[in-house]
Amino acid sequence: MSLEPTFSRRSGSVLFRLVPRWMTAIVLVAAVGTHATSIGIAADDHHGGGHHTEIGANPPANVKLSDFESPARFQTDLALWSVAVFGGLLFLLGKFAWGPIMDGLQKREQGIADLIAQTQRSNDEAKRMLVSYERRMAEASEEVRGLL
Repeated sequence: MSLEPTFSRRSGSVLFRLVPRWMTAIVLVAAVGTHATSIGIAADDHHGGGHHTEIGANPPANVKLSDFESPARFQTDLALWSVAVFGGLLFLLGKFAWGPIMDGLQKREQGIADLIAQTQRSNDEAKRMLVSYERRMAEASEEVRGLL
């Protein structure tokens, strides 16, 4: 069993190596979502004015259906702000949260490794004491036999 710490000071840099992959995945999901939304809107245009049974299909007389925004419609400004907030949060967490968390985990791991090493030393000492005790018991047994 290895007592070496599994975390290192450089393990925090893994996050910064993965960020470009995360950003690529986010952009890819946004692009696929935009394409899927445009297909859905195009399908609605060809549907015609048939009877709708879903909630909100027949708004009150003073409210037009065009007053509502589709939640499936891609909004560039919302997407940009979402990416900006995500990036800011990622930066803040990387700077102020993940560092102390990693330090705490390293200290905890080192403490556990020290306890394991101390336990191993105590176990070895107990084994030596047991051998010494058994040897003394054997000597005492021989002495008792000699006296009888």
